[in-house]
Amino acid sequence: MRIFAPLRSGQLNFLASRQPRFPVPDSPRKANLGTIIQMLQLKVPHLLQHNLPQEFLSQDIVLRLLPAQRPHIPVIRGVLLYNTTFKTLQLLVTSFFLNPEAKLHITHMNIKEARQSLSNTDLVNLSINNNLLDFEESPELSPYTTKITIKWRTCLNGCLHLHDNKTADARLGAYNLDTNSLLHLKLPLQNLTKLNDNSIERVLTGIFVFELTDKNDKIAVHTIDDCEIIENEQPSPDTNNIGFAPGA
Repeated sequence: MRIFAPLRSGQLNFLASRQPRFPVPDSPRKANLGTIIQMLQLKVPHLLQHNLPQEFLSQDIVLRLLPAQRPHIPVIRGVLLYNTTFKTLQLLVTSFFLNPEAKLHITHMNIKEARQSLSNTDLVNLSINNNLLDFEESPELSPYTTKITIKWRTCLNGCLHLHDNKTADARLGAYNLDTNSLLHLKLPLQNLTKLNDNSIERVLTGIFVFELTDKNDKIAVHTIDDCEIIENEQPSPDTNNIGFAPGA
C-alpha cells in the first residue's frame, strides 16, 4: 500500500491554479436548488415590504422590468442598484397603490432545467403551505441553467393580511395608476389622481422569473413581467377558499 505525504498549502495553491474548471457536480446543485426554492416560497410573499436575502443575490444580478410589455425600460445591473430599485418600487406601490400590508400570494411555481434533477417526491417535500410546484425539462437550455418562474397576485379584500382594511388603502391614499406608471421609477407625482372610492378591490398580478448561477446557489437574473392591474367594485368571493401567502 502506498502512503502519500500530506500536501503543504503552497502545493495545494499550485495544484488549484493548474486544475481545469469542471462542471459543477449535480448533487450540490440539487441541494442548492432545493434551498433556493424554499427560500423563494418564504420570501417572495413579503417582497412589498422586504428585499430578498442578500446571501442569495449575485453581485452582478440583473433586474429586468416588463421586458415583454415595456421593452424600453432599461435593465438594472448590480446588487446595489437592484436593492435600491426594489426599495423604490416598494415605496411607490405601498404609498400610492396598495395597502402596505399586502402580500404576494404564490399561485404557481415552475422549475425549468435542461435535464430534470428533482423528482415528483422532491417537489412535494419542497412545497411550503401546499404551494403548487412543477418541473419542466427544456433541452434548449444550457445543462447548468435553471429558471424558476413564480406566478403571483396580491391580497383580495377580506384577506387576513389586511387586518380588516381594503386592498387600496395605501399609505398616502388610493391613486389611479397603470402598470407602466407603477413600474416607472420617475413617476411625476403631480399627474396622479385619487380614486373616488378606495373601497374598490385592487389586485396586482404578475410573474417573477429567477435565473440562477451555475451552482444554483444565487440569483443571477430577476425578471418581473406580465403585470396586470385588476379592479373590482364588488367584494371578492369567499376568501377562505384562496390560499394565503407562505411564511406570513
